[in-house]
Amino acid sequence: MKLGLPGSGKEMNTLIDPRFGRCRYFMVIDPDTLSFEARENPFRTADRGAGIQAAQWMADQCVKTVMAGRVGPNAFKVLKRAGITVITGIQGEIREAVETYRAGELVNPATIPEASENPSSSEKEARRGLGPGGKCVCPKCATSIEHKRGVPCREEACPECKARMRRE
Repeated sequence: MKLGLPGSGKEMNTLIDPRFGRCRYFMVIDPDTLSFEARENPFRTADRGAGIQAAQWMADQCVKTVMAGRVGPNAFKVLKRAGITVITGIQGEIREAVETYRAGELVNPATIPEASENPSSSEKEARRGLGPGGKCVCPKCATSIEHKRGVPCREEACPECKARMRRE
């Protein structure tokens, strides 16, 4: 059995990246032996569908459980269709999360994210706005800022590298 986690680095002591589809690295870990493989995320800078592509990649790696801070609704559907258990709300170091999983303390699988529960909403409507709150994240340097109500993240410039921000 393999676990899949989005990582901010290539080692077990790095932090879990809160962005599944746009994480810096994917970690595929055998929880029994703690052997792992870290791969740079080739979908990180995709214009669209990064989460879907990341989910398919996890399925191709024979991952049985994905542990992440958050997984978008479209990626969630791909993972579920592939028979992969999704556990969200995971934070901290990858090693700690795997140890907690091994101890049997992370057993509550995620439910389908809100945006995909309404079958009548079209993709266009879902992309129109994500509502108040949340964060704007830089796809280049991962800097995040609080989302300003009424200002699309794509209109915000990263305070660090001046790239256009994306909504998290």
